[in-house]
Amino acid sequence: PRSSRAELKMNFLRGGTILKVLKMGHPVLRQKAAPYTLAEIKSAETKTLIQNMIATLRDQKGLGLAAPQVGVSKQLLILELKSETSDIDSIPLTIAFNPKLEFPLKHDTVQMWESCFSVPGYVGRIQRFANTIMDYTDEEGNPKRLAATGYLSGALQHEADHLTGTLFMDRLKNMQELAEESEWEELFKTQPGCQEGRIKFYERK
Repeated sequence: PRSSRAELKMNFLRGGTILKVLKMGHPVLRQKAAPYTLAEIKSAETKTLIQNMIATLRDQKGLGLAAPQVGVSKQLLILELKSETSDIDSIPLTIAFNPKLEFPLKHDTVQMWESCFSVPGYVGRIQRFANTIMDYTDEEGNPKRLAATGYLSGALQHEADHLTGTLFMDRLKNMQELAEESEWEELFKTQPGCQEGRIKFYERK
């Protein structure tokens, strides 16, 4: 019998190996990632990669992880956030293949303080689009869409940048807005970034 979506999702949560996260300077982080075919999405190899990426993301306690960060130059993002504030929505575990981002209101931007597993020890203030629509394919091969605003819009852009070989430091407009983590809190007090964000999920035909 066909497994339910809930059963498939639970299978992804069982086990999983924590993978090494590549650091800035590794060539894979600068490559343009290749898209997945439907057959690749449904393969056992990809299911194992998903399990391992989920385990790695949760170990790192972050919001998102891109396949190139674990050495796989393919278009796959894993997203999950358990928000601790009512101003920012939580993100349920989301597995996104071949994501395509659109920015419907390009004049509307937000300032984000960003850090990255692949650039440890640094935080930078980055300008991002305040509204993002992302079309993607889920782990069952179904077309999906989500819309995000504010902080979550910026976070999606950060993760998707990994699929084009871009790191957040590449988007700095002012090097004075790059700080070592231990100094960042003082900067944040005087130049706070976006602190709200919403996300909605849709079916896509």
